[in-house]
Amino acid sequence: MTSFLFLVVIMIAQAAFSQTAWIADDFDDGLADGWKQVNGSWSVEDSYVRATSGQRSYLFNTKYIMRTKPYYIEARIGNGKGGVIFCLNDYTAPVMAHYAILEGHEMVTGYLSYNGEPIVTRRVSYLAPKDGFVTIKVEVDPVKRTYSVKVQNHELVLEALRYRSGYVGLTSLSSGFKCDFFQVVGTQPMDTPYDLVKTAQTQIDHLEYMTLLKDNIVISNPIVGIVQWLNSIGEYTLEIALQGQRSEPRGTAFLSDNSMLVVDGGENAIRMYNREAELERIFSGSLKDPRDIAVDEKDMIYVLDQEGVKVFDKFGKEQDGSSAKGLFKNARHMLYTAKGLYVSDERAAKVFLLDPQELSVLQELKEGFVHPAGMAFDEKTNDLYITDPGANVVIKYNKGGILEDYIDPVTINGFISPRCILVTDDRIIVGDYERILIFQKNSLTVRPSLEIVANNE
Repeated sequence: MTSFLFLVVIMIAQAAFSQTAWIADDFDDGLADGWKQVNGSWSVEDSYVRATSGQRSYLFNTKYIMRTKPYYIEARIGNGKGGVIFCLNDYTAPVMAHYAILEGHEMVTGYLSYNGEPIVTRRVSYLAPKDGFVTIKVEVDPVKRTYSVKVQNHELVLEALRYRSGYVGLTSLSSGFKCDFFQVVGTQPMDTPYDLVKTAQTQIDHLEYMTLLKDNIVISNPIVGIVQWLNSIGEYTLEIALQGQRSEPRGTAFLSDNSMLVVDGGENAIRMYNREAELERIFSGSLKDPRDIAVDEKDMIYVLDQEGVKVFDKFGKEQDGSSAKGLFKNARHMLYTAKGLYVSDERAAKVFLLDPQELSVLQELKEGFVHPAGMAFDEKTNDLYITDPGANVVIKYNKGGILEDYIDPVTINGFISPRCILVTDDRIIVGDYERILIFQKNSLTVRPSLEIVANNE
């Protein structure tokens, strides 16, 4: 009997030892540098952090949690309405995230949309303790795409994950909400982006930019800092890791000799790789926060940055007369076609068609948009396809510049967040946040013929 109890003690100790705290804060030493206040103010008093503004406010941790391993979030909270945020897209803005919030005697779960709108998925009643403090525990399994919520160790909710990776934090719906302990714990050490470089596996994270090279889909992964080639069925074929701590791959394009150009938004530069995927040169000129890139039939290079459009020759020399300065509010995507240079402006809810030489506006498209993003042009029909993560649809304009169709694959419960798109002779390829959906042309309202997801779980 004694030996059995000793074995049980060892097993319990081993189980406890196997847990690893990825993030932990009891707020005894004030608000650490790893926290960011958003849409409100927070203060630390008597070893707890408290929301001091009456509006909906957020306190986000700046450590990124990848979707490769299960973990749980535990917080002891009280005095007011609030709870935890997880799988957050960006720690500077409360958009695209899951939440578990206590409102009175109810646990409310849901998610924030691309526009920041809270979508409630479930409300469950619970018995609140007399002292006013509640321990909430959210167990997140990004591999199985589920999460569960426990209050005072009683499981109340089991839900599907819409988003699988990102940041965590606290949210308050009223002033006075407070938390005296917050931690994120995994059963294994936390993965970092560096751990997933050169794993020879398809990796899709926060997909916003992709292009085609013959039969290969080329995607940028801003989280891991890599550009990958995938074949027509989504299998990994090649990978380039961008060097530099701040490197962030965005738009890609190809010259006529198949040299690849990669926008490095973090380093304010363009990287050029030869056909053997070797880095040949880096150029930047006057670029500021570059986003996307396009190449015309003469190998002139157009780069979209926060100021407008900058033009370079194929050797990386910036050309005089680069303009469109001040035209856009927040443009992130660009596409060169036979009709001209298309630029989508997310904040203005417009798509501009520019003259490539003068960079002057030839046409504005604005019907139906909320936040237009990636674009694709069908050279056979002259139709233009635009993804809109704000409306959560793909919008089709015909060759006359008239809105023709809203495209939404209802049989798979819609898109998650469509941000980029490609068109081939018979297929439409949509980059949908953490997956790639491939449809047969004219059948986007039905189930995709192929779904490509990351396979590094």
